[in-house]
Amino acid sequence: MSNNPYILPIKKNLVMNFCFDTSFWAFLVLNAPTIKLLYFSPAVNAIAIVGLYLSYFLKTPKIMISKTRIKCLAIMSFFWAILLLYGIFGTLAVVDTKLFIRYISVYIAVVGLIFFITERDLPKIVFWQIIWGTGLSIYQIFYGVSYANYDNRIHYNIVATPLASSLLAILGLLFLTKNITDKILIKVVLWLCMMFNLIALAGLWGRRHLLFSLLIFSIFILLKYNYLVLFKSKNFLNFLKIAVSFTVIVLIGIYNLQSRLSDAGLQRYYRLFYETETESRYYLLYQPAIEAITNNPFGYGLNASETIVGYAPHNIVLEILISGGIFGFIPFLIFVVLFFKKVKVAITHSSYQTAFAMISLYLFLSLNVGLDLASSYAGLGSMAITICTTKNQNYKMSKAYKYVPHKD
Repeated sequence: MSNNPYILPIKKNLVMNFCFDTSFWAFLVLNAPTIKLLYFSPAVNAIAIVGLYLSYFLKTPKIMISKTRIKCLAIMSFFWAILLLYGIFGTLAVVDTKLFIRYISVYIAVVGLIFFITERDLPKIVFWQIIWGTGLSIYQIFYGVSYANYDNRIHYNIVATPLASSLLAILGLLFLTKNITDKILIKVVLWLCMMFNLIALAGLWGRRHLLFSLLIFSIFILLKYNYLVLFKSKNFLNFLKIAVSFTVIVLIGIYNLQSRLSDAGLQRYYRLFYETETESRYYLLYQPAIEAITNNPFGYGLNASETIVGYAPHNIVLEILISGGIFGFIPFLIFVVLFFKKVKVAITHSSYQTAFAMISLYLFLSLNVGLDLASSYAGLGSMAITICTTKNQNYKMSKAYKYVPHKD
């Protein structure tokens, strides 16, 4: 044992800070499906949620109250109350105890994120996302994630989600956030991490994660600079620099697509521009669900799509309309509108709120092409964080990683 009396206390403090870091447990909640790559068990979700609550109340036994948080809580509570009532009384509801617990756990997780996470936690969540996504990217590039070990319970989408989230976080920090760091080394590391994420993401079978990432980044850039470019030469130069960097990123992505994907994988990207008539149509997958909703716009019962359509609709809006009808859809629509209002505000920021808003927008889009309500931790949770932490003013980061508000 060392004679240095400061070693043991430092280690204790590090462990305690790690265990009681609410932002770390929030990151685990948002990434619970991908954490199961390390250990597949439903207990991962439960541990993440319990850790979120314990880390907050053991450190800060007070709940932060604001109009935005109360509004967000009311919307989510009303939304889940309607769906759960449809689960109990819906004539065609397909809900067992296990699935009911999963729905409740999503609600509890979102409530915790609403009240426990502030704008001060966003830098840590963003950097945890970058570390996790880049680590998975490196492993995917050199070894490849094996899905066989999980009996097909782990889909490539589970791997792609943290990679795309990490890529967007890095793009946001490099091109949309000011004064993150003055150290060139940090910027070089972020560029390397971006390359790893891009290469790994381009090599996966699915296309939408890479396309969503590039689309969201393009939208943020265009909306942020569209009116500034015309009047300020400095912003034009920034826009030009970003445009050149974005072109380089796209070229690297194209090169990696050609070098890493099989012929079948390349054909999937090729069909986006040529021979589009051979491309699979999502609307064919959605059509039975849309017809069922048209026949009964008031809903059939929670998770009734298994009975009505025969499969999950792969779209959270269709799932809500089938389950709870227009009564369940209205609070969700209000939640989405509030979310997009905050995203619009985040685009004008030059802080971690911008980077996290990009991640939350990507996770929201993912809800509409694959995930279901029982797996909506990341989508609904990140949207709630964006709503509750995005302020109508810019924030800048001090050296102590504390936000200092200032007026435009």
